Amino acid sequence: MVSPTQFIDEIRGEKESILMITACSGSKRRDYECEKIVQKFQVHRDTQSPLSESYNTLNRLFRQCVEKYHPTAVDKDSKPYPAFIRYSGYFYRAVEETYGLELWKEALNQGWNILILSAYYGFLQIDDPIQYYNCLLYTSPSPRDLSTSRMPSS
Repeated sequence: MVSPTQFIDEIRGEKESILMITACSGSKRRDYECEKIVQKFQVHRDTQSPLSESYNTLNRLFRQCVEKYHPTAVDKDSKPYPAFIRYSGYFYRAVEETYGLELWKEALNQGWNILILSAYYGFLQIDDPIQYYNCLLYTSPSPRDLSTSRMPSS
């Protein structure tokens, strides 16, 4: 098996920096599951990845809109945990099962810019703390519900 460091080095190649954007996950771990992981895997970013002020402003405005239109999406009683620990969908489980959570830690330590597009939070850095939430990236009908038979004929 390839180690997390080897995997990151192979992806990076000769590039000085990397920006990776991934989707959030419809599946999320509940607090008790996150707590088990955090107890054995502490997350500390060695380098801070500064994001532009315009990024922060746009993300703040996005979150204000989502909070206005989806006021019950977040479980207010849940504790915030790093996004890469909270999300538990296929991609996040595959990374964890193949490389372990150390891959995320190594990516953070090497200064990777990894963003997650979240339906509720907008763009997140992988270690941004998030609460448990239920909010989808699309409205009804979902992209899965659309079929070519419903498409207008030309």
